[in-house]
Amino acid sequence: MQRDDFLNMFYDKYIDVLVTPLNRPITQVASVQSLIHVLDLLSFIVTQHTYRCKNYILREGLLSKAAGFLTCHEKGTVLRIC
Repeated sequence: MQRDDFLNMFYDKYIDVLVTPLNRPITQVASVQSLIHVLDLLSFIVTQHTYRCKNYILREGLLSKAAGFLTCHEKGTVLRIC
């Protein structure tokens, strides 16, 4: 039960804060490195709580936002994201 309580709290309150860099234009992201960390963490979360995270990603359109960063010209970003 504790795990479900934690996941409910995480997806209700904190996931939006985590993905904030994906909702900003690349010019407003504090650093490309922070964007890469967010994407790495999201990929980990998808493997751990498949249903909830995939549902959130699809509902919020994060896949298309993340794909938009593939055209970023910052050094190493495209290589690291892929």
